[in-house]
Amino acid sequence: MLLGLAARSPGGAGQGRRVPNFSDFPVDSVYRGPVADINLASNVEARRFRTVLRQGTRGGPNFAGHMTVVKWGCGTSCIVVAVVDARNGMVYSSPKGAGDTVEYQLNSRLLVIDRITSCGDTLWFPEFAYFLEWTGKRLALRDSVPNTSICTR
Repeated sequence: MLLGLAARSPGGAGQGRRVPNFSDFPVDSVYRGPVADINLASNVEARRFRTVLRQGTRGGPNFAGHMTVVKWGCGTSCIVVAVVDARNGMVYSSPKGAGDTVEYQLNSRLLVIDRITSCGDTLWFPEFAYFLEWTGKRLALRDSVPNTSICTR
């Protein structure tokens, strides 16, 4: 299912642990070919969100060498995240939705959800940052870190 709100529970990372970095998850190559049509049969929610998926993939890959991160709002502090393979149009759901931010890079398999880098009013930002890796078949949760341990004051 594409919809999923970020749970507010720790995944094991804590104070003093190294936070995953984009450079820790390099890609072998970057796809430069034509962008495939969305495969609406590849995900149970793809047909329902076909317009936003098609619009979101127009620019080509922006993540993990050949994937395109597509995100859209689903209410207050709610962002749906899906990834689409530019080579074959397959749509994959994120196991975590976002409440605030989604970070990714074309040359990395790391996707970061809700990381807050600047501490402000801690009542208004997500409790945890989630670090997911594109495995070639899915987005897998690799770590979660309390935002209070990684933001700067």
